[in-house]
Amino acid sequence: MPPRGETAQDLRGLIGEAERLVANLRGSGPQAEALLHLLDRIHGLLANLEDTGVDLRAEMARLETVERLLEAKDVVLIGELRRAGGLAATREAAKPVPAQWWWYLDRRVAERRRQQWRRALLIAGGVAAVLFAAWAVYRYVFPPDPRRMAAMDKAGAGEQLLARGDLAGAAASYRQAAEITPEDPSLHIWIGVLEARQRHPQQAALAFARAEQLLADRTSYLVMRGMAWLQVGALDRAQADAEAALAANPDSAEAYLLLGSAFEAQGDARQAIDAFQQSAELAEKAGNSTLVVMARTRLGMLLQAGPVVAPLESATPVR
Repeated sequence: MPPRGETAQDLRGLIGEAERLVANLRGSGPQAEALLHLLDRIHGLLANLEDTGVDLRAEMARLETVERLLEAKDVVLIGELRRAGGLAATREAAKPVPAQWWWYLDRRVAERRRQQWRRALLIAGGVAAVLFAAWAVYRYVFPPDPRRMAAMDKAGAGEQLLARGDLAGAAASYRQAAEITPEDPSLHIWIGVLEARQRHPQQAALAFARAEQLLADRTSYLVMRGMAWLQVGALDRAQADAEAALAANPDSAEAYLLLGSAFEAQGDARQAIDAFQQSAELAEKAGNSTLVVMARTRLGMLLQAGPVVAPLESATPVR
């Protein structure tokens, strides 16, 4: 009789435990590392049982589902292991071989993000070229408004300071721009975001209130603020604003585009794809061809990045 831990029944039990762990990965803490060791055990036992000629097709199909879902949740796993010193430190202690790919998910994520940044830079370059052409027409064909040009200069200075990490300087520049064109809600939103990032809640609240008053439309306000949160890396706040905008207006293509962007930045490709698809459909119904192109472009980039695994029932669905 085979020793304990060497039977197909034992294998099924281990795979069942892996299914439970991967389905509840978010917030699992130390159990995230346990999942990696569990996969080591499963593959070792699987190899031993294959040598005996046991039919393991059903078990291999279940294991493949677990592994595909783990790949889809790679960012979540890395986040959970960060509390224990990070996946790299955990891997160093375990000494896995390259074939044990689940120990190297951080490297896959890093490479995927490099590719996403390259694609984003290409898109940003194209957008910048279009904006520059539009600016040239505006600047040299139509007489510009000196007041707005001055505000744009101040806002541009604020953007450069923000890129260098100078939040206080950026906020001051945006305040100067808002003094010139106080009717521009985007300036007040940026003031609010920058003050919030500096932990100045009262100043942020005042700026946000002014922006919402100027827009007079809560959905537009939330989408505009969510885009700003997204640009400063506050992904949870960007997602929260997108969801609040959809609660206010479930047919907002702009809110779905924001939600998809937040999911994509968090590495949740499945939900990002769903959101971009809904954004494109709603934009098409509304006759917003520009937004249709934007949503479909983002959707196409994600689909070209590779296969996407559908989430388990425990995953949070897109609205």
